[in-house]
Amino acid sequence: MNTVEKETRRFTRVATEGAVQFYDGSGTLNRATLSDVSYGGLRMTLGRYIRPQTLVQVPVAMDNQQLSFPARVAWCIPADDSAHFHLGLKADHGGKYTMAILSSWVLDAVQAGNEACGCGAEAAE
Repeated sequence: MNTVEKETRRFTRVATEGAVQFYDGSGTLNRATLSDVSYGGLRMTLGRYIRPQTLVQVPVAMDNQQLSFPARVAWCIPADDSAHFHLGLKADHGGKYTMAILSSWVLDAVQAGNEACGCGAEAAE
């Protein structure tokens, strides 16, 4: 008999929209559209496949400073239009600014009136 484990989340995701950039393992700058954010990571859509477990760096300008945080590709699946991919990034909380940046993004999304999202099987965290 097969058993199915229900996925549980450590952090609630908040729907949001916007552009995000990140550097992949080869140093290539990628542009994506953000779908949701949590204290654990991001979900986004972009125009190419990136292999799961790839380490990326997400640069952010905050308070007149250029900061960044490390994350790992948790999953990457084709979108319905077959021209894009949905991607989940799991934040590396060992990064110096990771929690500050993600906290700011979550707060911005909540203040914009966005709501918490459900748990899809492909979400980052």
